[in-house]
Amino acid sequence: MNTCAYPKILTFVLLLIMNLANIGITPIAYALPEDTNKQASIPPELDNIKKVLNETVEGINLKNIEKISPHFSNNFALITLENKKIAPFQAFLDYWDTLFKGDKATVKNLTLEIQIDPEPIYMDKKIAILQGTAIENFTFFKGDNQILHTRWTAILEKKSPKQSEWVISAIHHSSGITKGMLNKLQSQLFKTTLGGVIIGLVLGILVISLSRKTKHR
Repeated sequence: MNTCAYPKILTFVLLLIMNLANIGITPIAYALPEDTNKQASIPPELDNIKKVLNETVEGINLKNIEKISPHFSNNFALITLENKKIAPFQAFLDYWDTLFKGDKATVKNLTLEIQIDPEPIYMDKKIAILQGTAIENFTFFKGDNQILHTRWTAILEKKSPKQSEWVISAIHHSSGITKGMLNKLQSQLFKTTLGGVIIGLVLGILVISLSRKTKHR
């Protein structure tokens, strides 16, 4: 017999034995890394989150509180530029009314533009933290106009792990002192200092006058 046929015969015999013994060959499966699976699920979530933020900005620009209300948690908390905490959401609604409505309203119009930082974005299945910048253009009823360049941090939560609906649970604002703000501050300090000098002079004159009257007596 030709020796070259031995490997073929041996292979045939092994396959026959495995078939008779009902022995199967289990294929090797290679699991994908967990990070790949997570990354595949993140983009749709981020799109939903950015949609919530953009629709909120649109509602603010239109001064339409009904449009933005569904995007906020009932326990929503706002930290304002003057470091004031407004919570929960009902308190924010009252704050909104004092700004735009009624006889004591101060803001005639507000135009808001935001940019969302690509990094860092911290997110798990139910919590997302986004950061970015904003240009806030205020027009007041008195006719004044002020533009603020701010930074913000927004915390969003998912209503249910099985749904794609996100709501805003907290927003924190911060802003650096601009040149205009610094000039106004310096002007106020000058007026205060000047006022103090005038008051000091008046008091000095009164003291001198009283002391002279006392001496004459």
